[in-house]
Amino acid sequence: MNTPLVSILIPVFNAEKYIRATLGGISGQTYSNWECILVDDGSTDASADIIQDFIADDSRFQLILRPNGVKKGANPCRNFAFALAKGEWVNWFDADDVMLPDFISEKITLIDSDVDFVITSGYNADENLATKKPINLYPTTDLYVEYALWKLKILTPSIMFRKSFLDNKKLFDENILKGQEAEFFSRLFYGLTQNNYVIGDAKTFLYRNHNDSSTARNRTYRADYKASEIQHVSRNLSNAIVLKRAIFAESSYRLLINLLHKAIIHRDKQNANQIVLVLSQHLKSKNRLLILALQFVVFLHKAIPIRQFRWDAAFKKLPIRI
Repeated sequence: MNTPLVSILIPVFNAEKYIRATLGGISGQTYSNWECILVDDGSTDASADIIQDFIADDSRFQLILRPNGVKKGANPCRNFAFALAKGEWVNWFDADDVMLPDFISEKITLIDSDVDFVITSGYNADENLATKKPINLYPTTDLYVEYALWKLKILTPSIMFRKSFLDNKKLFDENILKGQEAEFFSRLFYGLTQNNYVIGDAKTFLYRNHNDSSTARNRTYRADYKASEIQHVSRNLSNAIVLKRAIFAESSYRLLINLLHKAIIHRDKQNANQIVLVLSQHLKSKNRLLILALQFVVFLHKAIPIRQFRWDAAFKKLPIRI
């Protein structure tokens, strides 16, 4: 079997509760030719001490403190780790998820000479890894659209990339705070053909769900998180229009209306105005009355008992012509 070096790249911030299990899963891989680069984003807990214990036993682990010249945050740490990677293949991973023993070997078996990345799936797990629910994938010739519609649940641990495929490409967007892998993967998937990738059916990781995760934190309205989401959905709408994919465009439009509704009820005028601007740019030639109606709703949001008046339900039903 071909045995290229695989670089596992992990940002770390106050992960002492989970990092031991994460590193233990990497140590237990049946495939041995790997390096693991962990970038500490300024942890104030025992994360670094736990990692140093693993380094003492296995030099394939490396711990790098984020330099002053690198912006704080998980995305800059992911990009910095990539710059340090020596592997022919790279796989980003999170400090609270767990690799199953064949995580790397299952992906290696999917590689052929032309493929740019391989995808496997895993299990959704609870905080204690006691309850495991399979995340099912399937082969597709329409990776970008199927992923953007969330029919294919591809997560940060899912993809192992050929490093040369990513060289000179923009990696994780360092200015967004939520949905970083969705934005990154969508941007990479757009325009690819089925010759670029392989999707396998092996379950190779445990994706831990817990109250400290960004998904859990997003249940509370945060304008900065929503701004990132608006940026991502807006790009999908633009791409759907270019591709002339009506179902995809309608889905993106409905998501934007949902985000607009949330922005208004939380008095987030900046994000509300941004959504209306996006829609006016894409839909103004055929949906001018729609844009005027949305502008009217935003203008009157302080006077209307908006929580009781579900105007968004009516707007979501309007057909979007592309």
